[in-house]
Order: sequence, then structure tokens, then C-alpha cells
Amino acid sequence: MEWSMLTTLQWRMHPPTAVTFATLLLMFVPRDACSPFSRHDLFERIRYLLEISVTIPFFLGKKTSNMAVGAFIVIMESEEQPNVSETEHRAQFKRYLFTVAGIDSDADKVIECRDAMKKIQQEAAVELKKKVAVQTSPAVTP
Repeated sequence: MEWSMLTTLQWRMHPPTAVTFATLLLMFVPRDACSPFSRHDLFERIRYLLEISVTIPFFLGKKTSNMAVGAFIVIMESEEQPNVSETEHRAQFKRYLFTVAGIDSDADKVIECRDAMKKIQQEAAVELKKKVAVQTSPAVTP
């Protein structure tokens, strides 16, 4: 029975998550693109975005690799720090991505995930600004 289940599942019992892919994709960011501390913070922003995306029905059935690439591109191209500000470094990342992993960052499915990730990031930024504004506003007494 176990053999039947494993062959039916084609041995896919624990598929990689988007965060797992993001961990691997971090190797494709050129070393001189950012400092080690910035690299860590860059990854944390990507991981945060991917964790939020798990709650969005749009991403059900999407390839986790496409989700990870989409989040990477959104954060790298973001105006907020840390990011990868040099366009040459971003281009090099995309070349490595295609050469080593065979993932085209301009493929429709990747662009679809990237655009959705960008929208999530913008909405999260708006919510964060609202929370900060509420916490820093003086208490109103009647």
C-alpha cells in the first residue's frame, strides 16, 4: 500500500516552499550588490512578502518557484532599502536565474506572480503606515 501511494504521488511528499526557493535564489544575487547585513535584511523582506502571500487565494496552485522569483524581483526593484539598486546587478541576477535554474523572469507566469506580489507589498506598506500613524498620534482627551 505504501508503494502504491508513493508511486501515485511520484515521490512528491514534501514539495519545496516559496521560502525554500528564495533561500536558494539568494545565491544568485551578486556578492557586490549589497553588504552581508543588507543581504540578510533583503532576504527577510522577501520572506515576509512570501509569508503574506500564503494567505492570498490568488497564489493557490501557483508554482512556488514563480512566487519566489516574483517576490525577489519586487523587493530588489523596490525603492525601500534594502534593495538591489544597481540595474546591472538585477540584470546579472536574472541571467544567473535563467542560466543556472532555467527560470525566465520575463515569463508570463512569473510576471503574473510579480505583479501580485507588488500589489501585496504596496497594500502592506499602506497598512503599516496607518498603524504607525495611530501609534504616534497624541491621545485625544474629551
